[in-house]
Amino acid sequence: MQVFIFQGGAQEGPYTMDRLQALQSAHQVAPDALAWHEGLAGWVPVAQVLKSEGGAVRAPGGFVSVAPKESESERGLFVEHQPGYSRLQLLMRGFLGWIYIGIPHGVPLCFMGLASTFCTFIAFFAILFTGRYPVGLRGFVIGVMQWQSRVAASLGHLVDGYPEFGLGNRGTLVRSVTVPPETYSRLNILLRVFFGWLFVLIPHGFCLIFRGMATGVVTLVAFFIVLFTGQFPPGMHEFIVGTMRWGTRLGEYLLFLSNDYPPFSGKP
Repeated sequence: MQVFIFQGGAQEGPYTMDRLQALQSAHQVAPDALAWHEGLAGWVPVAQVLKSEGGAVRAPGGFVSVAPKESESERGLFVEHQPGYSRLQLLMRGFLGWIYIGIPHGVPLCFMGLASTFCTFIAFFAILFTGRYPVGLRGFVIGVMQWQSRVAASLGHLVDGYPEFGLGNRGTLVRSVTVPPETYSRLNILLRVFFGWLFVLIPHGFCLIFRGMATGVVTLVAFFIVLFTGQFPPGMHEFIVGTMRWGTRLGEYLLFLSNDYPPFSGKP
């Protein structure tokens, strides 16, 4: 049996079950990695595939448990709400973040963004002729988006610490999971390219203008609350993350990483 896995925003494989078991034992498969093989209706946790093939999955230190049902379809942008926030880091980001975060990350992300645009352009024709998004290009585009989300969460004061450089999910506080479709409708792709501005950008852009203004106000208020209390109100935190999540879904749809029309909501 040949198994594909999806982790870090990219598809890998195929692997034999023995090879996959070895990678799992060597901790080279992420805990939230997904797997698929012929006969499955969709992507499922790697542990579930291994368990179904040979009973409980043993790894160093014990048995790997299968993720609960509700987490199997977990996808989207998630930013951890910390129990406490550093006032010093908040002030540093607020006044100097553009110097030590914005510039160092912004420069490589500018080039990564240009490369991502080129990959999307190539992917458009690949999908048009084959109905599939090339795995390598897809993984790169997703990795750039994950890097951007990590930096945005830091500059938005949603997490403490310095955002790590590099493509894909890095660290534990910010996680973006994109599970793109295996096949595409060529008609839908053409509609997105030629009329996406009409049925995607205009309605969502109009809503996001007001959502963005509200997010700016909430971020400013939250800044002073964190400054005086060291606590980020959970509701405010989730509202700001929701705005980011909304924008991420919109980007995924326009970059052919999803076939689902983005909802007018920032909820998970």
